[in-house]
Amino acid sequence: MNSQDISKHLIPTNVVAVYELYRPKLSGGVLSVAHNGVGFELNDGNRVVLHRTPENHTHLSSYDEFSAGQNVTAKKIQSGNLSTIIERAQTTLKMNSAYGLFNNCEHLAGFVLRGEAASDQLKSALIGSGLTYLLIQVVDKDMHPLAKAAFVAAGGALALQIEKNSKLR
Repeated sequence: MNSQDISKHLIPTNVVAVYELYRPKLSGGVLSVAHNGVGFELNDGNRVVLHRTPENHTHLSSYDEFSAGQNVTAKKIQSGNLSTIIERAQTTLKMNSAYGLFNNCEHLAGFVLRGEAASDQLKSALIGSGLTYLLIQVVDKDMHPLAKAAFVAAGGALALQIEKNSKLR
């Protein structure tokens, strides 16, 4: 199936395995995140990926299109309830939700695979920023606001980098 054929269809019915996929974002950089998708291995050997991007929102693509020439980390999902995962994927694909900070690729994969739309990378960045802010309040609450903002941003970026690296292993 080529990419144009895939985008016109829902999740194929001949799924034999499901994977949680991560790859580096193409933009790279310290503030970049890992891109997340749900891979479906079909009984004919083909693979399709459900993911969400700012450009194409929620969509299916080929595995090669998803990887975009990057190394992909794949974790096979051991689920006795493949039909539930496929049903959630079909529902999500039909809704074609737009990409957003609180509706990103990890939210999509989390919902499809676990029934919980959550983003570990977003959580880590927010927690890292919050903990850095609390630390500043203890160490030097009179710090200049711009310096505080810089430290808080750096704390969030560091936490994001750590979480991203854990996803790409």
